[in-house]
Amino acid sequence: MNFQQAVNYVMQSKMAAFAFLPKKQEEIIKGCELFILTYCDMHEEEPDEYPEYNLQYLGGYYYDSSIEEGSYWPEEIPDEAKSLSYFKTFEKSIDPGNEIQITLKQLNGIPLEEARFDEDCEDCEKNILENGRLSLCEDCILKNN
Repeated sequence: MNFQQAVNYVMQSKMAAFAFLPKKQEEIIKGCELFILTYCDMHEEEPDEYPEYNLQYLGGYYYDSSIEEGSYWPEEIPDEAKSLSYFKTFEKSIDPGNEIQITLKQLNGIPLEEARFDEDCEDCEKNILENGRLSLCEDCILKNN
C-alpha cells in the first residue's frame, strides 16, 4: 500500500505499518532500513500536543547492535518515506532496542521470543532478510501442511 493508505490503516486499526529498504554492501544485502508508521496514543489524551501518528526510522546491519534511529511527526516525514510501499502489521508498536533483524521479524508477526533465537530455516531467514516479508520456503510449507 502507498504511504497515504498506510496512514489510513494506522489511523483506523491503531496498528503499525512498515516499509523496508535493503542495505547492500557490494551487491549483497547486509542490513535494512525500516520506516514504521505508528498510531500515537498520546493524541487521544492531548490532541493539541500530539499528532495522530508518527514515523519511526531504524537503519542498520543485521546482527549488529548499533542501529540508527529517528522519529518524525507528520509534517517532518521525509519525501523518501512517503514514496515507499508499506505493509500492514498486527503490532501496535515495536521496541527499537533490538537488533534490526529481530525488529523486522516482529513486524512480520513473529513473536519477540521466537525472533530473538536464530533457529529459523536458513531459506526462510534469507527470504525475510532480503525481501522484508515473511515467506516460507517450499520445505517449510510442506512441513506446515
